Amino acid sequence: MLKPPRLAATGRIGRRRGLGRVEATHKMDPETTQEMMHIPPLAEIVERVDTRLRTIAIIIASAVESGRASAPADAAATSDLLVAALRWLDRLADHNRHFRRTSVAHDAPISTRLQNAFDNAAGALRALDEKQFRRRSTLHSFDKSHGEGVFACVLSIGDILFRAADKAAPLDRDIFSKIYERVLAHPPMPELRFVEHAAPVTGG
Repeated sequence: MLKPPRLAATGRIGRRRGLGRVEATHKMDPETTQEMMHIPPLAEIVERVDTRLRTIAIIIASAVESGRASAPADAAATSDLLVAALRWLDRLADHNRHFRRTSVAHDAPISTRLQNAFDNAAGALRALDEKQFRRRSTLHSFDKSHGEGVFACVLSIGDILFRAADKAAPLDRDIFSKIYERVLAHPPMPELRFVEHAAPVTGG
C-alpha cells in the first residue's frame, strides 16, 4: 500500500501552522468587529444612570431618612439594599479605571453617598469610547468591550433599587407614585417595565 509523500503532508501541516501564527499575531480592526445590538448605546445608558436611577435612589433615601424614627426595622432593611446599590455603582465606575473619583465620608448620610456614587459612575461612563462600547472584543487581543459588563451593572442596580422601594413602602406610602411621576411616566427603561403597574389610579 502506497503512503502519501511525506513532503506533501509536512507542507500541508506547515501551511496550517503558518496561518495559525499569522492569525494569532494579527489584531483585527475594532471598527470591523461585531456590534452587540442587545446593548443600548452608551449615551442612553449614561442617561439611565445619571437621571432615572439616581432619581429613584434619592426618592428611596429620602424615605429612609424621614421614616427612620417611626419604622427603624424597615429603614434598616432599606438602607442595607441601598448600600448594596452603592457597591454596584462602584463596580460600574470600575469599568473606567482612568477616571478620577471623588469620595465622601463613610458615615455621611446615605443620600450624600448615593449622589457621590452616581457622580462617579456617570462620569466614568461618559469618559468611555462610545464607538467601541458596543463592539465585541477584538480577536486575539486584550482589548475588551465594556458594553455587556456595564449593562449588567445597570440592570443589577435597577433591580436592587426597586426591591429597596418595596421595602421602603411602609416608610412612604406614596413612594411608587413618586417614582412613577418623576421617572416612569417618561419613555420607559426596559429593565423598569415590570413596575409600570404602580401608576397612580385617578378618577372617581
